[in-house]
Amino acid sequence: MKLTRLQTFNAMAMLFDIYYLETLSDDLGGILGSMSFLSDHSTADSAMWEVWNENLNKILDKKNIKNQNQIKPLHAFLAIKLFLEYFFETEYLSKEILFFINNINLAYDQKQIDPFLLRNWSKCIHNVLLIKDSRDYLNIFES
Repeated sequence: MKLTRLQTFNAMAMLFDIYYLETLSDDLGGILGSMSFLSDHSTADSAMWEVWNENLNKILDKKNIKNQNQIKPLHAFLAIKLFLEYFFETEYLSKEILFFINNINLAYDQKQIDPFLLRNWSKCIHNVLLIKDSRDYLNIFES
């Protein structure tokens, strides 16, 4: 199974949303609001989409992936760490952000990650594949 860049972005947002609803983390809530899509299909914070693509490219380049719009869920999962580190200072990470980063480090080292996180990531991938235009998931301002 492979995903587009937009699908990977939204799978990440879905994952953050799951953990935000469980923890009410200010960090996750803030980033989710900025990731929301406007009616013109841009994100509320234009940097979100650009930063996601830059960090996804780093992973795809490192893994020597040629077709960069057919992305494996693992590669998207690895890019989440870079995305989070871009937005949050590494010395002052909340426990929720550390949870993601630590588990992604385990995945990068091909070690077992938190089983609930893995299950939630798989569920997010499945759900985003069911949506015709995955921007609909985070569209906060309908036209």
